[in-house]
Amino acid sequence: MVRLLSHNPLLRQRPVEGWILSKLIACDEAFPSTLRRYITASPLRAQLIALVLCELDLARPDLLASRLHSLSSLTGLAFTNPLAPIAYTILHRRVRDIVRHLYPTSEGLVGILSKIGDEPLSEENYRLMIELHTKPQHRARLSALRYMPRVPARAFAILMALEPPYVSMKLVKQLASVHQAKDFLCSIELIKRVVPTASDGVLIASLESMEAGSNLGSWVQRWLERASHLWVEPPSLNSAEFTLLANADAMRDAGRRFENCLETKVAFVALGRTLFVEYRPHPCIIELESLDSGWVFHAIHGKSNLPVSPSITRQVLKKLHSAGIRIPARHFRAAHYNRVARLASIYDFSRDDFGVIDEDDELADKLAFDASYAA
Repeated sequence: MVRLLSHNPLLRQRPVEGWILSKLIACDEAFPSTLRRYITASPLRAQLIALVLCELDLARPDLLASRLHSLSSLTGLAFTNPLAPIAYTILHRRVRDIVRHLYPTSEGLVGILSKIGDEPLSEENYRLMIELHTKPQHRARLSALRYMPRVPARAFAILMALEPPYVSMKLVKQLASVHQAKDFLCSIELIKRVVPTASDGVLIASLESMEAGSNLGSWVQRWLERASHLWVEPPSLNSAEFTLLANADAMRDAGRRFENCLETKVAFVALGRTLFVEYRPHPCIIELESLDSGWVFHAIHGKSNLPVSPSITRQVLKKLHSAGIRIPARHFRAAHYNRVARLASIYDFSRDDFGVIDEDDELADKLAFDASYAA
């Protein structure tokens, strides 16, 4: 038999492992040759066997046997073990007849079984497949599934995770997992908040126009870079002195004038993590970070990202502090000891910038704020 199987391409052996193995062994004990027939079955028959065995509870095999009774009783054979008629039916009855008998409302299920390849899926995926084909609320998902020339195992869970109108064959191909599907829906929510003109219709048309091989993450980033609104509450700053760079156009304009990379930071502003502010009396760009409530100063930049003088920086920090912006201790009450950190090489590369307010003797005896602020 081994020699016959190895030399006959029509009787190609498939490995048997995982959840289906124990059920096939139990059926084989009740109806000999079940396991061998599965190993050499066509891909469609093998998928049908896996689909039916997904419904089998080894502790109560009579439940599935009763559902298949009318098909197995046509043989005229007397079965004493309830696993035997199950095994006989999945091996000898037509695939289409079994599917129609078990799932009478599942139009197109046989076609999907023929598109999922040779390897068995997880039990969860088979159950999702049945649900997609038997419940009317999944018609849009099922429609997308039917147009796929080949159905990957992940498709069923991804389709369940997606919500209309964002249910399409193109997205199923783009998304690698349920987690990515949820990430995508969260991205749609954010895009619609920061780009109010991005309706579902506009976004779907944009998705459909994506070229084959395009990256979905890049598509999301391009939309975020068109942000025209903030979704977080901005700080209340004196409009005569400060200009909020609260949309993509303002950031690109400031980026050109200050010769920096502001245009590459639009997506971070759209995410609600960062905000950039222009200080007009002495032109510079202030970077703020969003907190759970309010904002905190992060950095200050001159033209071409050159340092801003300590005197201007102190002036800006005082005004920000007065407006309720939080100031990190390294720029406030602990600023005097930045010199100690520099001498001892105690440096956090992710945030420390001793040059912000510390310059030779000018600040040696001064803190970032006047004594009244320090108090």
